[in-house]
Amino acid sequence: MPVLPDPWSRVKNPMPLPRLDYPTIKALDDHQFATLLRDHLIPRTGINPGAFRQLWALLGSAAGLADRTADQLEEFLDQVEELDTDRLDETTGRRIDKFARQVEQAYDRLERRETAPLAWAGPIATRYNDTARATIDALVTAIHDHRTHGDDARLYAVLDELGLDPLQHRKRHRR
Repeated sequence: MPVLPDPWSRVKNPMPLPRLDYPTIKALDDHQFATLLRDHLIPRTGINPGAFRQLWALLGSAAGLADRTADQLEEFLDQVEELDTDRLDETTGRRIDKFARQVEQAYDRLERRETAPLAWAGPIATRYNDTARATIDALVTAIHDHRTHGDDARLYAVLDELGLDPLQHRKRHRR
């Protein structure tokens, strides 16, 4: 039995975004979690776009939440596939097609998060915007490689690529 019957039905009062941290999202029961996903497959009017991105970053990067999210999205798609679309009126058919596209987009968003910069850091990465995550990921990776291989030149090259090499910065200001 699906957690949400007819998840493609029009939502008049979407679930407000809860506090966007791992313990809060993890504590949602199955119905609340499915409702959260259904109601926030796409950014909604009146919801801060940054909060929407933070929600999906958390869903895609937290151990356990990514699998739970993927499972629920798959359940939504299974519900769509089980429908006898020949018996639906045109309006309902269009609504179901739109819902399926939104679920696929959410699934793609989730998969992109798995390979995003700093994804390995889990929920802590959601504190930072995309640009900061990419920079932090490059720096941490360079530091780790430096610890492992002791290659100063590679570390300095990464700092220079990011425009964060203090020596290059001082040289530019002396001119």
